[in-house]
Amino acid sequence: MYKNYISSYAFCAAPANDMAVSRRDEERRSHDLCVLVIEGHVYPVHDWSAGGILFEAPQSHFKLEQACNMTMKFKLHDRIVDVSHKGEVIRKSRNQIAIQFAPLTADVRKKFDMIKRYNRDASPYTAN
Repeated sequence: MYKNYISSYAFCAAPANDMAVSRRDEERRSHDLCVLVIEGHVYPVHDWSAGGILFEAPQSHFKLEQACNMTMKFKLHDRIVDVSHKGEVIRKSRNQIAIQFAPLTADVRKKFDMIKRYNRDASPYTAN
């Protein structure tokens, strides 16, 4: 019963033959505990990937093409990991802002990979 219910909604995904066509190079991650800090203001994160971040903020706080220095703070089980990087505002809506990251440095890429690995291994839903 649940299988039919879930597959009927399929998270509004495209048909299977269209799944190969995607604008995204990296998976979106919405289950990590993360906040974004820009100019001393803390914003809740909706989702992120290695390409950018979508967060909640009034559109009046940001301008399109605005350059941003930011720090993402990820809550792991035993610590908080700070990832500082730069990006540019590429999309705004009433309550959400999207920033595209500048090309990732080796240090930022290493931290992102560590966060993904840590959260995958710590997940109670991961099959062993």
